[in-house]
Amino acid sequence: MDTEPTLFLIPTPLAPGEASWLGAVERASLAAVTTYLVENERTARRFIGSLGFPHSVSALTFIRFDKDATLSDARQILASLPAGVSAGVLSEAGAPCIADPGALLVRAAHERGMKVRPLIGPSSIMLALMASGLNGQRFSFHGYPPVEEGACQRWIRSIEETSRTQDATQLWIETPYRTRRMVSILAATIADDTLISIAQDIGGPHELIQTVRGSHRHTLSPPHPKAPAVFGLLRGGRD
Repeated sequence: MDTEPTLFLIPTPLAPGEASWLGAVERASLAAVTTYLVENERTARRFIGSLGFPHSVSALTFIRFDKDATLSDARQILASLPAGVSAGVLSEAGAPCIADPGALLVRAAHERGMKVRPLIGPSSIMLALMASGLNGQRFSFHGYPPVEEGACQRWIRSIEETSRTQDATQLWIETPYRTRRMVSILAATIADDTLISIAQDIGGPHELIQTVRGSHRHTLSPPHPKAPAVFGLLRGGRD
């Protein structure tokens, strides 16, 4: 069990459910944590409550740290913690600090000499890569693509060329209401020898995992319009 002030990085479920991956040692460490730095307080409270800790969730402190937060905000939050106090970082879903603003909190913690402890749990990006069959030895993650269709097509062609020259998988995420649009743009843009992968709502009721060549783009299933998705491509992948 950790006895020095620690910033715990706590993965949360990708789909509704309890964090069965947290072992006895991890739960014992988190049972003493009373301050959480979170993207969404409501869902964070629900998740912490599901862990069955002896203290009341209403007695805990939840500090919002979302996509609009800055490194200065992170420094101020950690500086405001009482001496010797540990804190937990929660993403909205999956692993914190991966495509997530929590990375700034970790940077600020390192600046202060605070111990950082990542806990094992799900990451939608890593699970999508694992399930894609694309190159897991060399890959890049790009966050969200451009919104405007023409800019998005140019962006796809650019990362497709990068994938071809570097033999590297290219990954990105898309919001639920734009996933079907992204499939349409991909179908109209990619080369026939490019592999496309879509992973959506892994472990949830709308789970979709598929990888096809551009020449078979017509076989892609439409993503569910209410779940985010991770997309990937690999140009000229080895047969």
